This record gives sequence, C-alpha cells and structure tokens, in this order.
Amino acid sequence: MGGPAVRAVRAGHRGAADGHHRRRERATSRGPAGAGLRRSVRAHAGGAGAGAPHAVRDAGGGLVADGGLPPGGPAADSRADLGTSLRQGSGTVSEAGLPATRLGLLRAQRRLERLERGTSLLRRKREALVAELFSLARSALDTREQIDIQARAAWPVYLDALAAEGAGALNGLAWPSRELSVRVTARVVWGVPVADLEAAAPIVRTLAARGLPPGPVPAAVEAAEAFERLTDLLVRAAPREMLLRRLGEALSQTSRQVNRLERRVAPGLRRQAARVRAALDEREREEHVRLGLLARAGATAGR
Repeated sequence: MGGPAVRAVRAGHRGAADGHHRRRERATSRGPAGAGLRRSVRAHAGGAGAGAPHAVRDAGGGLVADGGLPPGGPAADSRADLGTSLRQGSGTVSEAGLPATRLGLLRAQRRLERLERGTSLLRRKREALVAELFSLARSALDTREQIDIQARAAWPVYLDALAAEGAGALNGLAWPSRELSVRVTARVVWGVPVADLEAAAPIVRTLAARGLPPGPVPAAVEAAEAFERLTDLLVRAAPREMLLRRLGEALSQTSRQVNRLERRVAPGLRRQAARVRAALDEREREEHVRLGLLARAGATAGR
C-alpha cells in the first residue's frame, strides 16, 4: 500500500471537544508511519457493525468500546451454575440425614425412646401445673370478690367526702404521701420463679396515727380508711395473682411443647426409622437373591 492510500484511510484531526488533547495528538502523530492506520482501524472498530465486547476480558482490562457494556455491568458467567441442579436434586437415603445402616436404625430408635421419656415428663409437669392452678383458683376468686366489694364500698364514700369537704380539703388531708414497705422472698414452683409476700407494714391507720383530734370522724377520714383497706387487699393479692399468671404461662408453654413433640417430632422420627428399616430390608432381600444366583451358577458350573 502506497502513501496516498495511507493518507486516504488516516482519520482527520480531532480537537479537545472530541476527547483528545491537541498537544498529545501532535506528539503521537510523530510516531512511525503505520501508527495512523492502526489508530484509524481501532477508532472504527467500535462502530455500528462491531460485535458485543467480551464480558470477562473487557470488564477486567477496561478495553470496552463506547456503549459496549450494559448499565448493570458484564453478564454473569454461565459456568457458575454448573452442577447446581445436580446438587439440589441429589438426596440421601433418609431425609433426616440418617444413614441406611443398622447403626442409623439404632440411633433413630434411641431418639424415639428419649423423645417418649421427655414427652412423659412434660405430661406430668402439665398435670402438676393444672393441679397447682386449681388449688390456687378458689382462694384467688375469693380475694377478687373481696376486692370488688371493697372497691364498690370505697368509691361512694370518696364521692360523699368530695361533696362535703371539697377537692382542696381532700388534697390537704392527703399530704404528705407515705411509702409502703413490704418484704418478699423468691421461690420456684415447678421451674417457675415466683415471689411470696412475707411481711408488709400496716396500711390502715388509726386516728392517733393520722394526727387528728378525737371527735366526730369527718367524711374524708372514712374515705381514707376505705381506700386503705382496698390497698391492703391489693397488696396481699398481688403475689397470688402473679403466681397464677406465671403458672398459666408455664402451662401454655408446656402444652405447646407436648403437642409439638407428639404431632410433629415423633411422627417424623418414626418415618425416618421406617425408611431406614425399609432400606435395610430391601438390601437384605437383594443379598438373598444375589446369593441364590451365585449358588445356582456354582451348581451349573459343577455339572
């Protein structure tokens, strides 16, 4: 190829607007005679007729034509999914991972025995919790009835005192407030931590403790005594109510555990043991057939 042909193929000068610096362009134009032809071919390689760039090489080396790669990046390598379907479809002899051997069968049987012992223990615990709840239910109902009666009696007295004395006088008699001290001990009932009330300071006060002179008892004092009796009932009933709530929660949790073991875990273990036993029986039958064939072959060869 002569000089005129090279000049005809060589691309024209491009300025800074085209992404090329003039000084750098001028410096590169002083290279060898075939450099312009190579630049022209490389510049036109990414045109409309060019194919899609290589995903891995172009992404790693950065040699990508304008508009070659999609916005999401290079396409994923199709070889990454090879063998996935085989791994997903492959399984063991038993779905739980128990090998189809006599040791696996013994292991499944031991698990079933432990499961039955645990279920029996949970049943006894549930029965004990039910008995404890029934023993406390009567006293709790009686205490609730007393609280309801005292509350119904205290509120009318308070309303009468409010009408007779006024809100300002009642606030003055209620000041200052006092703290109530109680002593509790912790104990455990069938694995449930509860608290018992050992001692509590007297809540209902006398006239001398209130600092009032002897004489007719005002309506405000009657209202205070009524609510002090109600507070005393509430304080003494609080540990029993908390015990009932904790026992109810423990009973509900134990019932859920028993149902799960009996309806989900135990049937699954039995199915696994049945699969292992069926696999062992099938293997034993195949062994008998194989031995029979060998015996027949030996007898035929002996003749």
